[in-house]
Amino acid sequence: FIAPAGFLLWVFYYISGVYFQQDEWHAFGTILSQGIRYVTTDQSIPTLLLSGDRVGARAVNYVLFQWFGIASSAYVIFSFGLHLINAALVILVAYAMLKEKLYACLAGYLFLINSVGSEAYLWFGTSGGTVPSLTFTLLSLYFFIRYTESHQLRLQILSVLFLWVSLLFKEIGLMLFLFFPLYTYIKNRPLSIVAWIKEFFPLILYGTIVVLFRAHEIIFPEGRPVALITSQSGLHLILFNAVSYPIRTFSQLFIPAPVMYALSNVIVRVFFPAIAPFTTEFDIASYERVAPILSHILSAGLLIGLFTLSLSLFKKE
Repeated sequence: FIAPAGFLLWVFYYISGVYFQQDEWHAFGTILSQGIRYVTTDQSIPTLLLSGDRVGARAVNYVLFQWFGIASSAYVIFSFGLHLINAALVILVAYAMLKEKLYACLAGYLFLINSVGSEAYLWFGTSGGTVPSLTFTLLSLYFFIRYTESHQLRLQILSVLFLWVSLLFKEIGLMLFLFFPLYTYIKNRPLSIVAWIKEFFPLILYGTIVVLFRAHEIIFPEGRPVALITSQSGLHLILFNAVSYPIRTFSQLFIPAPVMYALSNVIVRVFFPAIAPFTTEFDIASYERVAPILSHILSAGLLIGLFTLSLSLFKKE
């Protein structure tokens, strides 16, 4: 535990400079004005327990603020502590799936330090929901994998319960409704429709309730819906980002964000000397223009290298 924690702090050493942003101050102000109503938002119990209202995340924010106020160190300990636990759970899940300790440990350490998901625990405005949600999602995944091996009903029920708890914080676990049947189909022999319904009845029942409840929220929303159209709206941008983001972030799985930004700063200084360092123009050029291009180039290089290595290993076999 000490070694991964020290390694994590060494990679993200700038955590000491993290400060509260507008999202956190808005939550703090709402807690001060509304008290415990900030957690429930005057909604019914079924809505709180079955909708995407993130009651768990608000409960975490409420408890942290009531106990520690604006002492940011408490939020750091909470976020980093849960992130370390999540890294350990990634190792458990990877080992349960692959049965290889080396690959499982590599998966855990890549998860621990990769910059793609670092905002989930470095940004306190989202850590109260994202980090606990991932904890319970990984627990749900682990117990479901155990269930596919032993077919003990209690393990499936535990998996569904952890999935339900994860959705109280954020919607990360929704993908498990698709992953569980797919994983079962790949791992075990195909089941008939009737046999599949009988075997996964708790999961199907909960999934049906969630889908119907959230469909009702979408079709009959409370309050007055408001649409905001900006220059970043549009189907073409959604499709472009759906393709470009996975490619861009692949290199960031291996290269921490501080290193990536340091490289982009060097490129701007060398190729654009007219832009003065430590200015807004320099930051925009480095972070908004050069860094994404650099991420794409590095991702392409890594993918080509891995593909070439895989081909050479395949030919040797």
